[in-house]
Amino acid sequence: MIATVCASPPEGHARWSLHLLADEVVRLSIVDTISHETVRRTLKKTS
Repeated sequence: MIATVCASPPEGHARWSLHLLADEVVRLSIVDTISHETVRRTLKKTS
């Protein structure tokens, strides 16, 4: 997830949102489902 945050955001977006990150993590098959709130808590723990 952190590597995704460091990568360029999708075309048409200036930066990654929590919803975009959640969708990308699911698309990459890292997890089956994840909420944007779980993404937020995960990123907060790594700060």
